[in-house]
Amino acid sequence: MLSGIRHHGDTVLAALLSGAMTWARDSVAAVQAIGALAWRPSPQSAWQAEGGVSATAFSLIGGLRDANASAWLRARHQITSQFGTMAGASMGHTVRSEVGDHSNAFEVGAWAGTGALHLDLSFARMRTEDSLLLAASRVFARHRSGWLDVEDLVLTASWEHGPFEVTASGRKRSGLRGTDADQSAIFATASYAFTPRYSVVVGGGHQLADPLRGTPDVVIATALLRLSFAEVTTPPTPGREGEATIARLTDGSVMIVRVRAAAAARVEVAGSFSGWEGVPVTFKGDVWEAQVRVPPGRHRVAYRVDGGTWKAPANLARFKEFGGEVGLIVVP
Repeated sequence: MLSGIRHHGDTVLAALLSGAMTWARDSVAAVQAIGALAWRPSPQSAWQAEGGVSATAFSLIGGLRDANASAWLRARHQITSQFGTMAGASMGHTVRSEVGDHSNAFEVGAWAGTGALHLDLSFARMRTEDSLLLAASRVFARHRSGWLDVEDLVLTASWEHGPFEVTASGRKRSGLRGTDADQSAIFATASYAFTPRYSVVVGGGHQLADPLRGTPDVVIATALLRLSFAEVTTPPTPGREGEATIARLTDGSVMIVRVRAAAAARVEVAGSFSGWEGVPVTFKGDVWEAQVRVPPGRHRVAYRVDGGTWKAPANLARFKEFGGEVGLIVVP
């Protein structure tokens, strides 16, 4: 498989475009494209809307007779910096040998994050006409019906420590309205970032059939090399306008961001550790300073003065983002 992702965003709007091409020994070649948007009314808003579409051709050699298209729309509400909720709807349409099947789903969920650990819990109810796909994974209807109904309970946990990141997801599926389904699956991935540009990812486990996107029930093992083409600039000499350091304490770590600006200036500091909401800054002598407790892992941070362009602290590796740049800092 060869895949690529292009991402661009600022504090209120983000866009993603993904493409993938797969070759298999059984002469089945596939190609997929995904586009997604995320938007919130203001940088400080607790609400966020996101949606997207995907298109997949399962058999290029077969003349595009087998294909799928899907779309989804979700709303997220951040209640606190460590807890939020989500609700959304999805639909999909799959064509196999010129026969089409429709699917739809509604979902609700919540997420929580404490330090390096992040948890997502969601419940989805799905209805599909794609009886062939579910029958291939041993899910049948106990009586004659044009639709099959199932519900999924999904728990996903992510843990990050320095250059390491591990994600595990468990899914429990039950049948409704005469659909015979009682299944469970676990899938996990682990990644290690050698540098901000190169990382390796391995994963494996069981994935249940997804009628919304036309994908089958599989047991899979994967290994991939991820290369980032994001612009990484060489850090200039520390001590220019802004810099970020990590102070190790007995009960954790504190990131200290110092920005040299006039006492009358308006200085803002934000990062992935705060959901890109501003953190308190104080003026100390000739610099503005923010002190934030951060867990182990990779964090992005940026600052701006008087509403100008977002900048990365001068002593960090920098990436283009938010119409400006952000810095990457790793807490061991």
